Amino acid sequence: MKRTLFATCIVALALGVLPGRAFAADPATLTVNGAGTVSKIADSALVDIALVTSDDASASKATDQNNTAFNALRERLRALGVRDDGIRTTSFNVRYVPRPPQLRQPLASAALPVPQQHYGYVATRSLTVTAPRVDAAGRVVDAAVAVSANVNGLRYTLADQRSSVAQALRAAVADAQMQADSVAAAAHVHITGIKSIEVSSAPSPIAFMAREAAPGAATEIAPAPLDVRANVTVTYFIAP
Repeated sequence: MKRTLFATCIVALALGVLPGRAFAADPATLTVNGAGTVSKIADSALVDIALVTSDDASASKATDQNNTAFNALRERLRALGVRDDGIRTTSFNVRYVPRPPQLRQPLASAALPVPQQHYGYVATRSLTVTAPRVDAAGRVVDAAVAVSANVNGLRYTLADQRSSVAQALRAAVADAQMQADSVAAAAHVHITGIKSIEVSSAPSPIAFMAREAAPGAATEIAPAPLDVRANVTVTYFIAP
């Protein structure tokens, strides 16, 4: 009898289990995906601007022209109420761009217009400007256009994004709990705890609508509501 019990223990240890627990099953689980969305009115507008200047023979002259354009833009933005710390330079570079051979000789006959391009030493300064108010984004665009700058994009954001993400996460967890309760009730089981929660959340891109203004009038841009979305995957322990 003792030898049989000893042999059973040896087999159990070899299998990595203890006697009496060799046939214990893993707890049953239920996994659901929850989603939450919070709609907010954007309270911050960012305008991406590029100042591009060039000179055929001198990098210094191209840079000086760029500095002049930047100072002119900064003065216009200050007049709109944009603070200096709201004008952020994201990149600055000077490179040489050779003129294509077909553009070095005068055209012999009329042809399709060639898109405007910069050749020679080209200085490019990329800026992100925070508008003083959301409804002033169009005026920032006008200020950039007035100094022949390129407007590469307009983005609306939330100054306090963390609180909106937190709201969306709470809504996502509540949605997951509601789904789990419904499934558990239909399956005649009980939720006994939470095994794991996986979280993913990010503000959704926001589109903007721009209406062409009459000559001399400010550009009008009206933002759409900003949706902040969050998703969670929750795994619950369940029992009969």
